[in-house]
Amino acid sequence: MIDFHTFHNWQKTYLVEEFKNEMATCLIATTQARLLRHASEYNWDVFRLPSTRPTSALVIQKHGGLPELWVKSSYTRYRKAFLAYLNEFFFMKCDKIPKNWQVDHLQPKCRFKQEHPVYFIRLHLIDRAINSSYGAGFEKSFYSFEREIEPFGGIHMDWLVFLKAYGIRLPSKRLGEDEWAHWSWEVASSLADSGVEDKILAYAGISTVLNLGYTGNYSSLPLQPCFREEVLNSPILSTLPTLETI
Repeated sequence: MIDFHTFHNWQKTYLVEEFKNEMATCLIATTQARLLRHASEYNWDVFRLPSTRPTSALVIQKHGGLPELWVKSSYTRYRKAFLAYLNEFFFMKCDKIPKNWQVDHLQPKCRFKQEHPVYFIRLHLIDRAINSSYGAGFEKSFYSFEREIEPFGGIHMDWLVFLKAYGIRLPSKRLGEDEWAHWSWEVASSLADSGVEDKILAYAGISTVLNLGYTGNYSSLPLQPCFREEVLNSPILSTLPTLETI
């Protein structure tokens, strides 16, 4: 029988393949109308969730990939819907989600207001301890700029969403910029070794996430002596306007 760890590992494998695909299909939030239009245009399968209205939740499967659960941003029974999704599509036969796991919206619900079009958000199973390392304050700071922008069209996965969904715990805010930078480089190196992304591109994205979430500054963290030369000698450097090289 499939357990929660197995399902979570399947999510991670599927997540990496999407993220490597230049985010072409890595949607995490969009209007219901656009989601259904994409499904029609790209021949994605659309399923109803048992005992749930299609105006509240839908399951999308892209060309044999892992079925994804999408729910209306204002839908409050999303945990129950996720349990039904696990039982229906993965035959898990469980009556509750263990406390060490949380069902997370891959885009904050607070971004979508009543006056906006009806948005659906993709759900993901996340380790509770990992989720708590991101904290409400960190995500509030990170998304402060986005909350001021009127939602338009589809929203794709960014580095913050990827790190949390992949299961990478953030370093403590108390450590400071130098340690954040070292941590970002170590994670970027690990992801590069796993074939997820180029190391320097990953460092730029990951360290920018930390800097924005902890300080509100939209730029990568200063390069550290142990990897500064490698970054400065890379031809990729010219393509990264937010990379802090001082």
